[in-house]
Amino acid sequence: MLLDFDPAVTGIASQPFWLRWLDETGQPVSHAPDYFARRVDGSAVVVDCRPEERRGARDAAEFEATAQACARVGWEYRLVGAADEMVTANVRWLAGLSSGQMQCSRGSRGAARPSPLSSWHFSAGDGRPGCAAAHSSWGRPC
Repeated sequence: MLLDFDPAVTGIASQPFWLRWLDETGQPVSHAPDYFARRVDGSAVVVDCRPEERRGARDAAEFEATAQACARVGWEYRLVGAADEMVTANVRWLAGLSSGQMQCSRGSRGAARPSPLSSWHFSAGDGRPGCAAAHSSWGRPC
């Protein structure tokens, strides 16, 4: 979900492809990275998410093979652990707002030019006040 907040990211795919290879004993191994993201500049990043305490020897080999494959094609590779609990809770809340639950009184396309947040009114569609700052932080117009 954090990739959704990166303004440099233009597209995200989850479990975008499978890598297949033989290990040192000749046994087949496969791994699907967790995410692929394309950036505005055309570069790419492949991300695997696994908390450090849940990474075993087999996982380490898979992550290393994924890093090598990404390097061969010029993609960045990131192995990340668990996000901060507060960050995760906030991002989940904001992700819910991005799903169309928020409505904007400035029209379906928002303002034609930048305007202060104080001039915007957001609601959850049922008359409850919404959070303009949260919605605008998503980077998408109303």
